[in-house]
Amino acid sequence: MKKSLLIYVMAFMTQMGCNDNGSKKEECGATTCFTEANNWKMAVSTDGRLGYDQFDLDNNADDHGGFLNIGSISREILIGGGIVIGATKSGGASVSMAAYTSEFSQGRILNSTPASIDNLNFSDDSLSKVFIINQTHSGFSWDNWPDWAGAPTVDGNPQLISSEDSWVVFHDADSVAHRDIDANPVLGIEVKQSTYAFTGTTVDNVLLVRWRVTNKSNIDYPDMYVGLWIDPDMGDVNDDLLASDTTRNMLVVYNGQDWSSKNTAVGWMPLYASGEGSSVKPAAMIKYLKNIDEARADNGQFNLLKGLNGDGSARTNVASNHPTYDYPGDPVTGTGILDTTGLDIRVLLSVGPVSLNAGQTKEFVFAVLASPGSDRLDAIINLRTTADGLRQLFISSIQPQLGL
Repeated sequence: MKKSLLIYVMAFMTQMGCNDNGSKKEECGATTCFTEANNWKMAVSTDGRLGYDQFDLDNNADDHGGFLNIGSISREILIGGGIVIGATKSGGASVSMAAYTSEFSQGRILNSTPASIDNLNFSDDSLSKVFIINQTHSGFSWDNWPDWAGAPTVDGNPQLISSEDSWVVFHDADSVAHRDIDANPVLGIEVKQSTYAFTGTTVDNVLLVRWRVTNKSNIDYPDMYVGLWIDPDMGDVNDDLLASDTTRNMLVVYNGQDWSSKNTAVGWMPLYASGEGSSVKPAAMIKYLKNIDEARADNGQFNLLKGLNGDGSARTNVASNHPTYDYPGDPVTGTGILDTTGLDIRVLLSVGPVSLNAGQTKEFVFAVLASPGSDRLDAIINLRTTADGLRQLFISSIQPQLGL
């Protein structure tokens, strides 16, 4: 494995960086920063992790990094999350995952043409920070926008889509970042990630995540899956429940019991995938077992991305017409197959399979959305309203703005 430059950078804050409570404005020059233009306060990292405050930037003595802040009430939603990409290679599965630790590394793969895994060159040259721009059209990130690394521009200026955008680039080409239990881990994938925080009635509780996934290797991947792994925390960490909303293609986590004034439901749904467009449907919406699934090697992780159990067997809490979606019942009406065991859960949402040949780039857009409610089920009803409005707005307005 060749490295043209590898700089290990400790998180730092610039003089005009994070404010006293760690929350990011436009000037947080660190490897993890908060974006918070709307009701979401979300940690974004340079290595594919999302919602994980690894450096406790907000000084609250924990690493939780996803909050929904409405008025004076702050609702803790996420403890951590991140991108997952898997495909088969040389007869086995290879999966790169960003969770509490990440198998991705900040920076780019420098090869201009597809290359063998062993001949991929990579560097983090000046890309050891989260670039965040907003409507001020000023600040460090605006003035130092890394267009040379592929950050989007319009007429020579940074392309600002929402009230606040973030941009990072990372890759899985450094074998050192991968777990020892994975025998053949590197796919040679580079990801350019953008997040978008729009403001307005429909989107104040929404954060969009866009991934431009490029295969820098010389290997074709006909069966790639792209997913989002999440560790949610809805009030009491030990009573969270999962539901697969098959009408909206949305994975939902909600409280097992009413939680004072903080009843909240959170959802994740794919909005776009190259080849399927805005009609994309999840490959898997599943509960990811703490300590058990987390310990699985790549073959097991790939089974989970496909919506199977880690050992490759079929899942059980599913309907025959949705065999890869856990608990597809309706918690509001109390009908269908429901999750009744509140736990400290993790969840996984994926799309695929899609082909990604050598040198190809494909795009994916996922939404993270949350809604409060007068009780735990009212929060789900409100979440559905948010999801329906978001999908309509995405197709009519946001998708064209993204050039998709």
